[in-house]
Amino acid sequence: MKMISRLFSNQAISVRDGQARALKGKVTNKLLNDVASLCRQHEIVECEIWIDNSGMLSFSHEIPEELYQRFRNTISINMH
Repeated sequence: MKMISRLFSNQAISVRDGQARALKGKVTNKLLNDVASLCRQHEIVECEIWIDNSGMLSFSHEIPEELYQRFRNTISINMH
């Protein structure tokens, strides 16, 4: 799943050791900081988030499904 999501995404965010960085595409520092903060709040040490050209998000398995909407909201606010 990760490889397919990486290939078809326009933007990708990686979190490692509490720091978020853009893997692909342009991502604002505010978005990276907000995603990193959300990960720290929920003790997620590493993960990836992929965003396709329609704005659809995909999450790596490290992010629990019950947190998907919080990440969607955070990303949506920062994308507009």
